[in-house]
Amino acid sequence: MMIAGRVVEPGWPVRIGLLVLPLLALAAFVAVTRPPEPKRNVVATLGGRAFDLVVADTPQLRARGLQGFPEPARAAGMLFVYDRPQEVTVAIKTLPYRIDVAFIDARMRVVRTVSMQPEPFGIQRATSGVPVLYVVEARAGTLIADDVSVGTRFATAGEFE
Repeated sequence: MMIAGRVVEPGWPVRIGLLVLPLLALAAFVAVTRPPEPKRNVVATLGGRAFDLVVADTPQLRARGLQGFPEPARAAGMLFVYDRPQEVTVAIKTLPYRIDVAFIDARMRVVRTVSMQPEPFGIQRATSGVPVLYVVEARAGTLIADDVSVGTRFATAGEFE
């Protein structure tokens, strides 16, 4: 067969289609399975420092956590919000940087802090140990530098629920 003055093998459109179709299917799968982007931030005070926190208040956002985000700035991070007090486990596996975690109860007090770093061949986990309503993840060293410890008060500027 001739197209534009060139001899073309029969069946070439089918072969090109067989190459392009899987790529289109993969792109559609990635678009559908990508976790939702957080839509709001809240300013919160913890240990005397104001933090700009991305709100993770759905199961999908909480499961994603800081995955895909660059390392937070010194006064930034993520606030995980739960519907009711519950024991919470935080896990990091492919996060390329260390983080500090503060577990916060319904009285808006820190009940536990922990520093976490990714494990090259595993998952690091930290559990609140008691029911909490909030978890803050921040840049490693930030909570320690601001003397955030058990009993530290957590406050927000405005409503975020």
